[in-house]
Amino acid sequence: MVDREIVSLVSINYSTSENKNKLKRMKEYNFNAFASIDRSRLTYGKRERLLLLHITKANEYVCIKYPGKETVSPGEKQRPWDFKPIVIFPDHSDSGDISFSNIWDEFHKINEKDPSLLPIFASLFGRMAYMVDHREVSESFDLCSIDSSGKKTPLKPYNFSFFKYMPDSTVLDYLEGQIGKLLDMSVEAFMMVNDLIAQNEDCKYYYRDTVVKQEQTYNMDVGRKNFLLTNMSVIGLYEGKLRLSKVLQNLAKYQVYSPTQTEINAMTNDYFHIES
Repeated sequence: MVDREIVSLVSINYSTSENKNKLKRMKEYNFNAFASIDRSRLTYGKRERLLLLHITKANEYVCIKYPGKETVSPGEKQRPWDFKPIVIFPDHSDSGDISFSNIWDEFHKINEKDPSLLPIFASLFGRMAYMVDHREVSESFDLCSIDSSGKKTPLKPYNFSFFKYMPDSTVLDYLEGQIGKLLDMSVEAFMMVNDLIAQNEDCKYYYRDTVVKQEQTYNMDVGRKNFLLTNMSVIGLYEGKLRLSKVLQNLAKYQVYSPTQTEINAMTNDYFHIES
């Protein structure tokens, strides 16, 4: 049984129509912020940088490492704003590459330990998809360069403004107390990594639409939203609230599954209640 206070903290009635302009403004602000990061004279795998964006209560450093591997993809597949999130632990080891499947495997662990927490995680991903818990920050963040041997050299702190994921710490602390670490990191770091993956997905698709395709508008439903609602849908499979065949068909064809509003409300036990 989930603590009532936790349910209250994640619960929201979210209207997509009422929040459309606000969400668009926040996404565009972050597009411009991450696109403006200086990448001059940097090359994936040879000369990179590490930007520290968050320190968890467990003293884990949540960073972005850039440029990412898709900056050297051929032709129209090239994404010059690509980066990857990485977590550096107190013993100086790091998380390495984190794939979608790595993340989805952790939902099995949650289901095994306490399935009543699945709707809480689904609600957090719903809130993250629509940037409910993001707040504008403007700070000087630690920055270092990385050479081909992996040697790190501190650089001048980087002044950076963006909408940062800042969920209620009470919820994250409660979840970690119930299930322990995810991907060998704190729940706080795990959720921050998911948000940064979502941000990178947003940047890649925004670049595709506005630069590669030269379109005047971009698709708000791809990138962040698709990734995080797919996370939610994997949770929905463990909850038994989605049909496996339907999800697998979409994953095979589109690499994502975008649940309906009715499905979202069912997967979150109506904690994250979405409506048009």
